[in-house]
Amino acid sequence: MIWLLACTGSEVPGGAGLLAEDYVGPGELTMEFVSDSTDTGESNDVLHLRSEDGLWTFRRGERWSDATVVGEYATELNDEGFFVGEDQVLPHRLEEGETSEHGVTVVALGELEVWYGTFPMVVRVEVTEGLPGEHAFGEGVGPVRLELVDMVWELAYYE
Repeated sequence: MIWLLACTGSEVPGGAGLLAEDYVGPGELTMEFVSDSTDTGESNDVLHLRSEDGLWTFRRGERWSDATVVGEYATELNDEGFFVGEDQVLPHRLEEGETSEHGVTVVALGELEVWYGTFPMVVRVEVTEGLPGEHAFGEGVGPVRLELVDMVWELAYYE
């Protein structure tokens, strides 16, 4: 049995062995998220996220170049987890049902379908402090679903 678990890598039930560093995404990325209200035709319902040099910049509007900046946050990955600004959004170890001392609970691990498509391995977390809401991070991708400002944003594009 131990040999079988050792051969399966990070695919252990409950998440034993999964780490935040595998779910924060690449150091530099550009993403677009849409909300449920995007179907109304309001062009402002696109949330852009650009990650560069340890900084996450959020803009809201149709195109990045003329969208309004709605927030900039330094990011840090350390031995406690992944932080956006001063707030933890992923604990270091990702085990379903575990709550970090910063109030982040891993609520589910596994497949998740968002606007962009289906991601086979996603960690869903419930954050109670700082950036409250339920957020989801895809393995090797980064955020695929964010709950911000009482809206749910799903990944629609990334590079």
